[in-house]
Amino acid sequence: MPVMDGNTATKELRELERKGEIKHVPILGLTANVRGAQQDEMKHSGMNDVISKPYKIEDLLHKLGEIVGEKASV
Repeated sequence: MPVMDGNTATKELRELERKGEIKHVPILGLTANVRGAQQDEMKHSGMNDVISKPYKIEDLLHKLGEIVGEKASV
């Protein structure tokens, strides 16, 4: 990302939520790195969940559905 990475952007959004300036924004991290440490860092920054590439569209929809509280389907 040109201005800030996803972890930084997530932290900024979570701070805006904490201040009551915005409502909760569900965030699904997407990464090509499957290392547990990086995925843990993404979740620690405030992401609801993480999915790694390559992924199946069904898996993406399932994760999205989980973080927005709905069932998604193809």
